[in-house]
Amino acid sequence: MGTSVVIPHVTGAANVHLVLINADGEYANTATQSCEAYNSDNIANYGIDATEDGSTGLFRCDFPDWLPAGNYTLLGVDSAGASLAESDFPPIGAATGRWDGTDLVDIAEVVATLASHTSLLNAISVYTGTTIPGLIGGLNDFNPSADTVQNVTNVSTVNALAGSVILNLATAVWALAGAIDGKTPAQAVQIIAALAGKLSGAGTGTETLKGLDGSTDRITATIDASGNRTAVTFNTD
Repeated sequence: MGTSVVIPHVTGAANVHLVLINADGEYANTATQSCEAYNSDNIANYGIDATEDGSTGLFRCDFPDWLPAGNYTLLGVDSAGASLAESDFPPIGAATGRWDGTDLVDIAEVVATLASHTSLLNAISVYTGTTIPGLIGGLNDFNPSADTVQNVTNVSTVNALAGSVILNLATAVWALAGAIDGKTPAQAVQIIAALAGKLSGAGTGTETLKGLDGSTDRITATIDASGNRTAVTFNTD
């Protein structure tokens, strides 16, 4: 077995299970030790039994090391009977983590970085398996030095889709429509960079500035007799 996982719940619950779903929406089947498309006939095999630590309300189980590396949704489920059933859902808690084949990915440092940019993140909704505002809401409530986690988590740290969150966030900011005078940040950088590019048409009334590739016309300006720019066209294709 792999890393220990804790599910916070009411103390004394007799049948708490961990259910794992991979990025393709497939359920981890403990009987076959593989992931499969949801099959109601196999639901009893989707639950990994969790045992309470004394009377703490913390139910512990191991993340199965037979699962391939990848992103997983972790669900905590309190079942009416010893075996998991469809009627036991919805879950009592949920979290998202990345399994590297040995351990759940540690994002304690990422938590601090993301939490410092809450105002920006709350303005952007990116598909990462959850929304950015939803993810940050959970991260802001987490103290990595003191807290257990409100949902299903690694014992030592909060675990989530660290790599994909950062990548998707950077991509979203770079392509944020209208962020700078109606242009995306990427388009604004293309225009600014053209100021260092080649200039043609000086003195003709129409001047053209090329991009850093030396061939793409990025800025075309109409110049009057006094040297004022009376019209400017930008090319960010």
